[in-house]
Amino acid sequence: MSRQALHLGVLAYHLGLTLAFPYDLNYGEGYVLNDAVRLSRGESLYIDLQHFPMVRSPHPPLFPLVWSAFQPLTGPAFWPGRLLSVLSLVGIGALVGWNAWRVRCGIWPAVAAVGLVAASPFVYQWAGYARVDMLALLFAVGGVVTAQWIGGWRGVLVSAVLCGLALWTKQTTATAAVAVAIAYTLRSWRFGAAFALIIGLPSVVVAAVLNAATAGEFVHHVLAGNASNPVIPLRAAVYVAAFLILDLPAVVAAVWWLRRSLSGRPSPIAVYLPIVLLAAWSAGNGGSSVNYLIEPVLLDGAGTGRGSEHAVRLARAAARGRSGRTAAGCGAARLAGALAQLVWHHLPWRERARAHADCDRCGDRRAPGQPGSGGAW
Repeated sequence: MSRQALHLGVLAYHLGLTLAFPYDLNYGEGYVLNDAVRLSRGESLYIDLQHFPMVRSPHPPLFPLVWSAFQPLTGPAFWPGRLLSVLSLVGIGALVGWNAWRVRCGIWPAVAAVGLVAASPFVYQWAGYARVDMLALLFAVGGVVTAQWIGGWRGVLVSAVLCGLALWTKQTTATAAVAVAIAYTLRSWRFGAAFALIIGLPSVVVAAVLNAATAGEFVHHVLAGNASNPVIPLRAAVYVAAFLILDLPAVVAAVWWLRRSLSGRPSPIAVYLPIVLLAAWSAGNGGSSVNYLIEPVLLDGAGTGRGSEHAVRLARAAARGRSGRTAAGCGAARLAGALAQLVWHHLPWRERARAHADCDRCGDRRAPGQPGSGGAW
C-alpha cells in the first residue's frame, strides 16, 4: 500500500503544480483554449483555414464546449481546462478501482489497478494538460464498465450515452463504442442494434447539422484533416515498445486473463482490451504523443484487476504444490503466477490474510452472471 500511496502523492503534487502554472505546457493547450474562448463568444470553431485565425480544430466540440461555460468567470486561463482533465483522471481511477473491487477478491486488486494508473509515466505527463483526452477516456471507460456490470436495457442505454459522449469528445475513442457494440451483439442482436442506434442516430444528425452550419468545414477539420496526418511506422514501434517495456507485468497479467475470457460470450472489457492494444499502434500518427498510450494503460489496469483473482489463486496453488497441470500448461500462466507470487509476498500481512479469506469465500463456485463473475456476462 505504501508504494501506491507514494505514486499517488507524487502524481498529486505534480498535478497541483501543473494547475498553478499560468502558461501553456503543451503545444495543443493554446489551441483548445482558443476553441473554448471562441465558443464562449458564440463563434464557430470550424471555419475555412484561409480565414483568420487559420487554425484547424481537429476534435469534436464537447471538451471546449464544457470549458467555455467557465470562461465568463475565469477568463482566458489554462487552469479550468487542466482542472477538468484532473477531475476526469480522478473519475477514471474510481472506475478502474471499482471494476477491480467488483471481482470480490479483496481490496488489493483495486489498489493495484489504481496504482498502475497513477504510476504510469504516460498518465503523469499528460493528465494535467488542458487537452481533450482525459475527459474522453472518462466517458469511454465509463461506458465499457457500465456495459460490464449493469445488465438489461438500462445498461445498454447508459453505456451508449457514455460511449457517444466519448466519441464527441475525441473521435479516436470510438474503440470503446466498437468493443461494447461487439460484446452486446454477441450476447443479443437486439442489444447490439439498440446500442448502435442510440449512438449512431444522434451522432449522424448532429454531424449533419454541424457540417451544414459550417459549410462542410466540420468534416474538413475533424475527419479529413486527421486522416491526412502522416503515419510513421518507426514512431509507432518506439511508442508501443516503450509501453510494453514499462507496463510488462500488467500486460502479461491482462493478456493471461484475456485468453481465459475471449470465449463464448466475451465481456465488454475482454473485447475492449485487444482493440485498444491494436489501436496503440496509431501512436505512429505524425501528430500523436504519449496520449495514445493512456487508454491501453487504463485497460491493463482493468484487465489486471479482473485477472488478479485467478493469478492469486494460481500463485497460492503453486506455493502449496497443487498447481500441477495448470501451472505447466502455459508459459503466460506461469509468468502471471510468478508475478502474482511477487505481489502477494510484498503485501502487508493483513492484506494477504484478507485476500486469502476472500478468495476462499469466492473460490470457483460462482456461476457466470452472479455478482463478482462479470456482471451481466
